[in-house]
Amino acid sequence: MKVIASILIIAVGFFFNINEEKTTGTTIIKRETVQTIAYAKGIVHQVGNQDVYMIECPEKHLKLNVVNLPEEYKEQDLPVTFSGNIKLTMPLEDENGDFFEVKTIH
Repeated sequence: MKVIASILIIAVGFFFNINEEKTTGTTIIKRETVQTIAYAKGIVHQVGNQDVYMIECPEKHLKLNVVNLPEEYKEQDLPVTFSGNIKLTMPLEDENGDFFEVKTIH
């Protein structure tokens, strides 16, 4: 029984270590692009007290978890026009929306 519990603990730790590697901004940008968005209008929102930002795009019914938002756009409720790529998002990674790589924003 102790052997099974030990193996389970190691497996769970290994899973979370791999999952952590997948969710860095640099590795997400390398993922497959599943959709390109051009000249959409949205609003920047900060997620909690973290350095995580999303763009809500009501006209396209999208919430995008931005992985490379420039510092000058990290402002709550900031209206923006943007273009970029929606990246492959794995199950359980989409709590703040699909991963998104900004190409242009103003």
